[in-house]
This record gives sequence, structure tokens and C-alpha cells, in this order.
Amino acid sequence: MIAFEVSLNGKRICTAGVHDLGVLSAILTWVRRRPAHGRDRTTIEEELTAEAGGLHHDSAGRGEHLRWVHRALKVGDRVAVRVIDTTRLDEPAERYRSEPPAAVAKVKRRSRGAAGPAAPRRGR
Repeated sequence: MIAFEVSLNGKRICTAGVHDLGVLSAILTWVRRRPAHGRDRTTIEEELTAEAGGLHHDSAGRGEHLRWVHRALKVGDRVAVRVIDTTRLDEPAERYRSEPPAAVAKVKRRSRGAAGPAAPRRGR
């Protein structure tokens, strides 16, 4: 199967892959932002990370998110991703189930209705 062999500064940190149906990703992210509301808005936050993750579906079609790596980086780090064909994969460090979109929408509607403001009335 197709897999990603991820290394950081020349050292292999994982071999990530999904069996059968799914998605596999290796992502480098840099973000510089102001903190979320409610905190000191003059401070600037900066984040630099590497992540290897994916999504696979079991035989019943239920989705499960997988994460092998989520690591902070620093300037000068060298991240390499090699695409390989293998049957040997590392176990993900994290796994969690996806909520079906209909269930997520139902919870959002319910929470808005219970605690949210009333919908504005439209004129006739």
C-alpha cells in the first residue's frame, strides 16, 4: 500500500498509511496570528508544526481520524516525506471517530435552540 515515511532532521519519525479506503496527509503549517478574543490582543502568537495524519473507513463505513505525528518545528529543521509502497506501518499515536454530519448538524441545531437568541421575525 502507499505510505508516507516521515523524517525530521534525518531521523525517521513514522511510517504512516491507511488500509483500503481513506486519506493520508503530511502537512507543514506556519501561522502567525493575534490570540483569540478575550486575551491580550497586542501579543502575536506564532506556530510552526509538522503533522502526519489521515482518515480511514471501516467495513461499516464509519470514519476514524488517525494521527501519527503532530510536532513543533523550529527554523532550520528539515522535514522529509518519502512516498513508499509497503505493508509495514506504524500504529497511529491518536485515533478518534468521526461524527456523522447529520449528528453534528442536529447537535448544533439543538444547542442554538436551547441557548441561542431567537431567530429574527421577517416582515410580511
